[in-house]
Amino acid sequence: MAQVWLSFEEIQELFNCDAADARRRVIANQWERRRCTDGLVRTQVPTEVAHDFFTLRAPKEAEACPASANEFEVAMAALCRVFAEPPDAAPAEGVNEPRAFGLRPVPHLRLATRTNAGPAETGTYG
Repeated sequence: MAQVWLSFEEIQELFNCDAADARRRVIANQWERRRCTDGLVRTQVPTEVAHDFFTLRAPKEAEACPASANEFEVAMAALCRVFAEPPDAAPAEGVNEPRAFGLRPVPHLRLATRTNAGPAETGTYG
C-alpha cells in the first residue's frame, strides 16, 4: 500500500482549518509524524484522507493543463511563440544539410564492425 505524507499546511487546506486545529486532528487520530529533510513536519494519512486530498487537488491541476490533446502540437506552438515564427512555416532551404551547421561530410569514415569471436577464437591478440 502506498504511503501518503502531508504537511500541516496541506492538512489545513484539506480540512479548512487553522494550524492548531490541524495539529489537534493529527494527534487525536494518532497519525504518525516525521520531520523531513526539508524541515517540514509531515503526517502519514490513511488512504481515505489521501484520496480526499488528491480529489481536492485534481481539478486545480487539470485546469492548469493545456486543452490540446496532442502534446507535440502544444510544444511546437510554444516554441513558435518563443521564436516568433508561424507554426506551419517550412524550414529554410538547406537547414537540414550538414553544411548549414558548418560541417563537412567525411567520405572516408567507416563504421567499425564487431564480431562475436574474441581473441581466443581468432588467435589474434592486439
